[in-house]
Amino acid sequence: MRSTNLRLGLLVVAAVATMAVACGRAVDDDQSVNAINLDTGERRAFGSEGAVPPGWQTCPDPACTGVLPPLPCAKLGAKVCELSPRCELKAINCMGSGCVQPSPTPGAPEPDPCPPPPPPSCEYVCVEKQPQPTCESITDKAKCVDNARCEWQQGPCPGAPCVQGQPCPPCPFSCRSKVTPPPPPPPPPCPTLPHPGPDFCKDGRIIPKYDQNKCIVGYTCEKQCPPIPASYPQCPAGQKVQPKYDHNGCVVGYECVSDGSCEALSTAYSAALAKAKVCQLSQMGPMAQCDVAVPNALACACTTYVSGINSSAIAELKKLKATWDSKGCGQYLACPAIACMAPQGGTCTANAAGAAGAYARCVDNAPTP
Repeated sequence: MRSTNLRLGLLVVAAVATMAVACGRAVDDDQSVNAINLDTGERRAFGSEGAVPPGWQTCPDPACTGVLPPLPCAKLGAKVCELSPRCELKAINCMGSGCVQPSPTPGAPEPDPCPPPPPPSCEYVCVEKQPQPTCESITDKAKCVDNARCEWQQGPCPGAPCVQGQPCPPCPFSCRSKVTPPPPPPPPPCPTLPHPGPDFCKDGRIIPKYDQNKCIVGYTCEKQCPPIPASYPQCPAGQKVQPKYDHNGCVVGYECVSDGSCEALSTAYSAALAKAKVCQLSQMGPMAQCDVAVPNALACACTTYVSGINSSAIAELKKLKATWDSKGCGQYLACPAIACMAPQGGTCTANAAGAAGAYARCVDNAPTP
């Protein structure tokens, strides 16, 4: 009986011990902490604060991110320093390297050039960030201008009154913070413009028109033209090729039109004919002066009479007629089928405001029936 009680007691003790160990582990797990390595930035969980080794620091936040331990910057390594908003890395004891060229010796070959020097090697320490001075605390103009946040301006003027009868002293210059102009106001909302519908552009596509605010202010119709004909007509002299358009403004063919040179010849011929018809009533007989028959025009001409005393004008008429014929200006003209009635000479007739002895002009006599 006694041995049985002893065995029961041992079992109870073992169970209590096992529960104590389990509870102790649970308590230890609940007391685990996160820490960060101050040199490498490594993060790790430890069973308790006492288990955190030297060179590590517990973190205030459970995830050990974002909020770094409130330690002096000098105790932080390079990687941890960059994570702290209070600290920054500073380069110290920077050393460079290079080569020295010997003095040139006459006749000796040129020495090899020095290779580009490597970047200087520096030590980096973590230091507290220095607060930037305000623009108003800067008194040196050069330092003020070099600061992107500041500008060197005149004023405001001191409150001391000016001396009567003397010019007021100029307002002093000082360093002040730049005033950022307000952003431009947003553009007004675009008006609602209804779509013109398919009937607006049946033979093409509808293209919207935009204003400077990229708002649709109207529509245009871009015609869908057929392929442009590749063949051109062979136009005669005095004519040129001109495209023909349909109601959509598309090129549908070509035609020959006058290039203006034949019309210019006709205009010059009319002017020369007017000079050739000038006559004088005081010389010879009125019919004797108008004795030269010439064409009255270059195209579809009939006969008219001019004064033979105007030899230069008559020569100009012949020259213009020869040019007209050589250019082929009249070969495609359709003239009336009615034959011209030849006049019976011409008579030197005074102008409406003329008088005897004044210049007159040759007028064709009526043809004989």
